[in-house]
Amino acid sequence: MKVIVVCIWALLFGGAVQAQTFKSGPQGADLVELYTSEGCSSCPPADAWLSSLVDDPRLFRSLFPVAFHVDYWNRLGWPDRFSSARYTERQRTYVQQGHVSQVYTPGLVVNGQEWRGWLQGQSRSALVAWVSQGSDLQPLQVIGGYIEPGL
Repeated sequence: MKVIVVCIWALLFGGAVQAQTFKSGPQGADLVELYTSEGCSSCPPADAWLSSLVDDPRLFRSLFPVAFHVDYWNRLGWPDRFSSARYTERQRTYVQQGHVSQVYTPGLVVNGQEWRGWLQGQSRSALVAWVSQGSDLQPLQVIGGYIEPGL
């Protein structure tokens, strides 16, 4: 499963390949962000959970799962070869804006709001039910690892 996450990550963030572009339809999309690290012992199950979304027929049409490898574990002696200060800053911005309670891994943000369902053992279907509860979805595009609103 971790291979799938790495493949998705490589498609989105790989510098050696041509940048991929994924766009939602005008109806908007669900953005599922996993904040993770190779130095986090609790993260492999979360990575596998995110990888399970590869079977969702909405993948990269109206469902955009992405894994952001944060760099704050690096200074504790557990370097992550995929980590970026940019991803850590993105997670901290969510905290500053009050959308996430604190910076931690594994952390899930769904449509800009913290979602602890995975930590509570909820399934992928619970996520689908939660996101369909009326979020105001915006059109979304991912271009070479950059997430942008609009089309």
